[in-house]
Amino acid sequence: SKCTEGKYQTGSGMSSQDDCLLCERGLYQTGLGMGFLANCTLCWPGKYQTGLGLESESGCTMCNRGKYGTGFGSVDEKSCFACGPGKYQSGLGMVEEGNCSSCHAGTYQTGWQI
Repeated sequence: SKCTEGKYQTGSGMSSQDDCLLCERGLYQTGLGMGFLANCTLCWPGKYQTGLGLESESGCTMCNRGKYGTGFGSVDEKSCFACGPGKYQSGLGMVEEGNCSSCHAGTYQTGWQI
């Protein structure tokens, strides 16, 4: 048998699925029978992943509205940065501060993450 998605195994002579290791936080893996941690793929910028053994990219969580994430393989929501005062952003999974827009003329915003 082969290690299932989200798992890999580097040794030889293993006897059960329990010998397979889970891909770490911030990573996912979609194939069967993978032999290296390097077979696990980093979640894309604008997303993070907190669990172990993720089986698909869809399990990577998008940064919330008002936030953006710049790094690959982020492991928690703290890696999503808030747009600053005077800025807003309404999309999910944004990847750079440039995705935050300035408030329109005649409006303002004093907080973070709007």
